[in-house]
Amino acid sequence: MCNTRPLYRVSYKMTEEIYREANRLLYRKRIPGICLIVFCFCIIALIPDISAGIMEGRDSLEIIVETVFFMLLMMGSVFVILLIAVKVFMKTSVRSSFKSYAGLYGTGHSASFYEDKIVYHSEKSREEFGYDKFWRMLGNKEIVVMLTGSRRQPGMIILPKNGLWEKQDEQMERFLREKCINVKKGIEHCR
Repeated sequence: MCNTRPLYRVSYKMTEEIYREANRLLYRKRIPGICLIVFCFCIIALIPDISAGIMEGRDSLEIIVETVFFMLLMMGSVFVILLIAVKVFMKTSVRSSFKSYAGLYGTGHSASFYEDKIVYHSEKSREEFGYDKFWRMLGNKEIVVMLTGSRRQPGMIILPKNGLWEKQDEQMERFLREKCINVKKGIEHCR
């Protein structure tokens, strides 16, 4: 017997704030990776200075102190510049991509959760997903993002935590953990 009524349903109006929060969740881990790359670059860049100091016969403590000072100075500068650039870039890119997103899909969205699938509706499209197609779920106090498709070009369902989520948060999370068999950790709660 096929169940034609959804078990859960989330309806919402997509706003720029919801879209920004989803993107913040998706890209939050890239900054530490970039910092690690910059740190490695700093070490490589300081090798000639260290070897020149050794060749000149300078005191090894002086070389270490100078190297650590320059590394901290470079890392601090790069981190501050990177943090400001990421904030500005994210704000402008999210604003422009939200306009494209709203133009393609509209702002009215809903997701209906059936026993065997999720039906996602927007003003301009309708898609069905089997629960086995989802490979990651991220969430915080504001939203839950369900990722599907390839890891290079993920599709996502954005679910704001209002309405249904306030009333049945634990039940819904348990349901998704059971159904989305390829999501190993359940909903990863992030800040």
